[in-house]
Amino acid sequence: MGVPLVVGQQPVDVLVVEDDDALREAMVDVLRLENYDAVGAANGDEALAILREGRLPHVIFLDLGMPVMDGWEFCRVLQASPNLAEIPIAIVSALSEPRRLPDRKRDAGLFRKPVDLDLLLGTARSFCR
Repeated sequence: MGVPLVVGQQPVDVLVVEDDDALREAMVDVLRLENYDAVGAANGDEALAILREGRLPHVIFLDLGMPVMDGWEFCRVLQASPNLAEIPIAIVSALSEPRRLPDRKRDAGLFRKPVDLDLLLGTARSFCR
């Protein structure tokens, strides 16, 4: 199942997909303070809507446990879309050792909550610049 894109939209540097409003907003704010074009989504479905607009990020920070569409399903949809499968994904998880991780072609790391903001910025820097 491909995700149709709208031509002509500006891409973003970073997409943060996290259902915890405070954490998502903090991550986006920190990224923006460092001059990254960052946007947030509360679940995989909202993130797909952003991608459908043609706003393809250089890297996605993805929570696994979310309502509506969780991180595993979001990864399955991305893997099935040739134009999206190559976007690097950094998994963000409260679990110290997730029992399994979603299949993904481009791995940008595993972040444990609470998120280390220096690691967040270092990862953004390595994929965006």
